Amino acid sequence: MSDSLSFADIYKHDRDILEVCPHDEIEISADNMDELQSMINANPGAMLLMINRCHEYSYSFGALQHIRALKNIKALALLFSNLSESYIAQVIRGNKDRSDYPIETFLDKEDAIKWLSSHR
Repeated sequence: MSDSLSFADIYKHDRDILEVCPHDEIEISADNMDELQSMINANPGAMLLMINRCHEYSYSFGALQHIRALKNIKALALLFSNLSESYIAQVIRGNKDRSDYPIETFLDKEDAIKWLSSHR
């Protein structure tokens, strides 16, 4: 099942795993994160979230702050095509006091889905 937001395509895996694939060559803003939060809130129960770096895009500082503050999330998987992009995860993890869900980085989508499934 798929859906879309103004900045990303959303794919639903199983009943509670959302994969966010932002569009190419955009800067994700705090407003985009608010839009994502609204979609998460529309689902029953807490969600498992995977952000897939499937395209080239960047985050505003506000968006990075909002990612860690998302509510109604059980776990967050950050999927990268290579390790050089994982600096983004370090920035997101820098806000550890903002939320209590685990964050993990992955290079393989199936590994990310397995890890998310273990947090049900």
